[in-house]
Amino acid sequence: MSIVKKKYNRHGDKQLTLDQETVKGRTRLLPPNYKAYFGLSDCDVCWNPLRQDGYADCGFWCPYCFARDKTMSLYSAFYDNWTPDMIRPAKVVDMAKDFKKAFDSTRPYKGVIQAMRQGVPFHVGTLTDPFQVRELKEEVTQGFLKLCIEYDHPVVISTKSAIHWFHPKIRKLMLELPKVIVQASITSTDKELSRKLEPKAPSGLTRVKVLEHFKDVGITAVARFQPIIPRINDHLIHATMEDLADRVDLVNIRDYMMSGNKTIRNFWIKEFGVDVYDLLAQSEPLTVEGAQKVYNSEIMTKYMIKIKNLANSLGMKANVDTCYGFMWSDYNHCCGGDGVKGFNPKGEWDLQKVGIFNTANVKYWVKVLLNEGKIDFQRAFKQEPYESRHADIIYSRWFWGTDLKIMGLTQHEAPDPDIVEHEDIVYHFKPNDHFRECQALVDEKVILGEDERLEPEIGYYDV
Repeated sequence: MSIVKKKYNRHGDKQLTLDQETVKGRTRLLPPNYKAYFGLSDCDVCWNPLRQDGYADCGFWCPYCFARDKTMSLYSAFYDNWTPDMIRPAKVVDMAKDFKKAFDSTRPYKGVIQAMRQGVPFHVGTLTDPFQVRELKEEVTQGFLKLCIEYDHPVVISTKSAIHWFHPKIRKLMLELPKVIVQASITSTDKELSRKLEPKAPSGLTRVKVLEHFKDVGITAVARFQPIIPRINDHLIHATMEDLADRVDLVNIRDYMMSGNKTIRNFWIKEFGVDVYDLLAQSEPLTVEGAQKVYNSEIMTKYMIKIKNLANSLGMKANVDTCYGFMWSDYNHCCGGDGVKGFNPKGEWDLQKVGIFNTANVKYWVKVLLNEGKIDFQRAFKQEPYESRHADIIYSRWFWGTDLKIMGLTQHEAPDPDIVEHEDIVYHFKPNDHFRECQALVDEKVILGEDERLEPEIGYYDV
């Protein structure tokens, strides 16, 4: 049951009031401590589905952030004195209890605890920034990292901050982590644009310099070039990639995703004179969970492949981070974990044993698709018992809607006698125009033109 349903069942439509305390004549609100600090991602293609967020809210408050809607809609609905700048930290002692359950106990557990025992890396900062300014006071992330050091657990840290390098105490912790990847979201390295898009975060160029420092001391540094926003930062891609050259280990290019909040739509119009939502509508966007907006998959994938080729031409490895972008990515691991100790699922940890789809099978899938012309999803999962989701559900989450057409997958017309029990999850692979165009861009190493923008187009290719 969701948090929203639990609260409604308990309180109905009644508005709650947050507790307050007065110290030396000053009154401040006391938000509840954050309890959902660990969790398993519902993304079935993620190599790091074990997430950690030490704060339920983020002080950076970037206008394009899709996580803002979750906080605003949940807590403003229940607390009449809730404000967007309220930061709710988790308790390190609660996290320590979960570590003890995982590693100091033999009692059987499922979900998060089982994933921890498997050694699945924690992805730190999936919804909120782990090193936002509030961390200097609360030290929640630092307490969590000490637990990872104590229990020798791998982590992938995503942050827009700079204090994890420039703050001596935190940098010392970072360097003591036995298994770590550091990544940062980069919208551009233009200071003026950074000030508009992320006014409370360090500039994009500062984040690049921080990644360079970590790379220089031997820690894998990943720049997540995201989001790509039409008519906002698409004209700065060349300059940004040139600033990243030789300073990071991997550039992960993410498709456009943003908040679906009406207030945010007004932000784009007021600050940039662009109705980004109108562009999305013209591009036939996909809507995920009603709050996130992404660009037309066909347009975006070809655009991202050109950016990937641009990064390659500058001497960098790059990934195309879409549902099927692994076909044209340099790494299997979207966070740059290929070959990094503690981040290789083959032989080190097995996601299928905790009921999560194991993306180590991706290359196997592709081999089946290209060489046999069809894919049997059940066959791909026979290596280990699959506990929580069936293959047909995995299919529906991976190759869904337009992505099915884009991949050139079509359901077979007649049951295969060898796989009658799973006839609904066997698909033929027939490369369509879009697939061939994407492959041609890769083969011919076509890079993004300096004047090439992300403009809306209407329609999809026929299968």
